[in-house]
Parts: sequence; C-alpha cells; structure tokens
Amino acid sequence: MISYICAFLFGLSIPCVASRYGKVVASDWGEWLFYLWHKPHFPKPKTKKRINKLHSLWRKMVFFSFFWAIILTGLFIAIDLCIPQSAQLWAKIFVCFMALLSAIDQQYFLLPDIFTVPLIFIGFGYAIWANIIPVEQSFIGACYGFILPSVAVFVSSAFLKDAFGGGDVKMLVGLGTWFGVLPLCALLLISVISFGLFAIITKRRSAAYGPHLAFASIIVLFLTANHLIPFL
Repeated sequence: MISYICAFLFGLSIPCVASRYGKVVASDWGEWLFYLWHKPHFPKPKTKKRINKLHSLWRKMVFFSFFWAIILTGLFIAIDLCIPQSAQLWAKIFVCFMALLSAIDQQYFLLPDIFTVPLIFIGFGYAIWANIIPVEQSFIGACYGFILPSVAVFVSSAFLKDAFGGGDVKMLVGLGTWFGVLPLCALLLISVISFGLFAIITKRRSAAYGPHLAFASIIVLFLTANHLIPFL
C-alpha cells in the first residue's frame, strides 16, 4: 500500500518536474534538485485573454498530474501481480524513469542525460541482482542499443535532419542493458507501430519519439520478466 501511495504522489509531481526541468536544463544535479519541487510559475495575467490562458495552463497541469498518478499507480499494482518479487523494485524504478522521460520529451523534444545515463547503470544492476536477464546479454544489448540507432542516424542524416537525437540513442543503450538484443528488437518494432498509429490518428508529421519508446519498453518489461520473450 505504501508503494502505491508513493506512486500516486510521484505521478502527481511528474508534470511539475517536467516543466521545471526546462528552467535548469544546463545546470548540475544540485541546482536541478533545488528548483525541482518549486511551484510552476506562469506569467501574471493582465488581460482577459491572458487570464483564460492561465486557467487553461493550470487545468492542463492538473489533468496530466492525475493522469500520471493513475497510470503509475496502476503500473505498480500490475508489477506486484505479474512480475517476480526479485525484480519488482527494479521494475518500479524503471517505470518511474519511463514516465519522467516521456513527460520531458513530450514537452521539450529531448531526452536528458540526467535520466538516460543513470538508466544504463541501473539496467546493469537489474541484470546482476534481479535474476531476470543474464549479465552478458545485458552488455550485448547495450552495445546493440548503441550501434543500431547510430547506423540509422548515419544513413538517415543524408535525407532527414534531426530524425534521431542523441538522447534517443542513450535511451536505447539503457533499454539494451535492461532487455538484451531480441527484446530490444521487439521493443523497437512496437514503438514504430505505436508511433505510426499516432501519426495516422493525429495527422502529425513530427512528434516526440520518447513516449513511444517508453510505452513499448513497459510492455517488453512485463514480457521479459515472465520469460515470454527469450533473450536470444
């Protein structure tokens, strides 16, 4: 029950955390943590139009706060029900990272090193102590997660500028440490399908890719934790 309360409260804070990240994007850990939990500041309204815009921003903030709170609480419950006990804590940390990365990428179109790099090291810890993925497969998955998008960037750069960013590469390296090669391939396939459906439904030609990677990675997390996808 305590973990569910923590998940709900953490979910409530995600939109605030994402909005504050942009204020200290170039700062270090200490300054980032100092400003992180401050109440978001919107410009003081002077006209009716600005007042309506301010109210709209607050409604949007509240909506996404409860959205993430419900999503994270539901994921924590699903983890306790569907994932082996040795991997439950790691899985809960993982979905929190995915939620933060999704929210920040959706707002700023970037996946910050302050989250993607720790994801890599925590992934190795997951391989060593959770007894889900062999350590050697975690290392090979990290290499594959770096090589595949790097080649894709090299090939696509001649045709599409900024099609794939460095944050996406680092996130895939981190996901490779968590899942290994074959699950990472499944993850990429699911994320591409998700992004394609999103583009068709919304008729948008460009959008943040991080949320689709996060969505696919959570699906693969449950599948690999129950050995429904082999590591080779």
